[in-house]
Amino acid sequence: MLDFYRELKEPNRGYVGYSEPSLKRTLVETVSALPGNSVVDLGCGPNPVTLFELAARGKGPLTAVDLSADFCASAGEQAAARGIALDVVCASVHETPFEDGSFDLAILSETLEHVPDDLELPTLREAYRLLAPGGQLVASVPNARSLFARYLVLRTGEPADHPQHLRSYTVPSLRARLLEAGFDVERVLRVPATAEPFGRAKAAWLLDRLAPRPEWSLKAAVVARRPRGHDPEAPHR
Repeated sequence: MLDFYRELKEPNRGYVGYSEPSLKRTLVETVSALPGNSVVDLGCGPNPVTLFELAARGKGPLTAVDLSADFCASAGEQAAARGIALDVVCASVHETPFEDGSFDLAILSETLEHVPDDLELPTLREAYRLLAPGGQLVASVPNARSLFARYLVLRTGEPADHPQHLRSYTVPSLRARLLEAGFDVERVLRVPATAEPFGRAKAAWLLDRLAPRPEWSLKAAVVARRPRGHDPEAPHR
């Protein structure tokens, strides 16, 4: 499942190869252990391997959503090649065609940082709407306060430049936005570095492997729940 991600590299710092295999593994292990079966992946990308592995672990029905028609076509082709039943829907993550409470579980991974500012909260509220009361969301974004990010600042004097990211997140800032959308944040996930040192990031790899706190992981990743009987338009208590 993870071979595709192990081959991904960015030319400057190896950021993708440093994180993605562990992130996908964390997502699969977390979601597969949560109660409920129906899963929606919001911003699935062209090769939703997390959903494919969840299918192998008995989750389903599975739904993939992406704004890109090319990504949706690729996701459908990848699923068909594996013989996996996957409903692929081309839509924006802040406005999907599903009825309220359609899913037990939702994934919003490495998507929120690409959403324009005015659609950030609507995207989280859409995830809330799609979940049945008591349903759970697993969300992840790059962590601007990770040990890796801080190491890069020390080494280069500036943070990693990712022009495709529209804003930065930390665990507290992600938690605050989820609370504003109506969620209860249940726990922070530890997303470790890959199992082996990666390229020029070996020092950061060692720091990350030794880091005891999930809040220092390369990803800000959490499990949040839609509480029963809560109105997301009301202030969170």
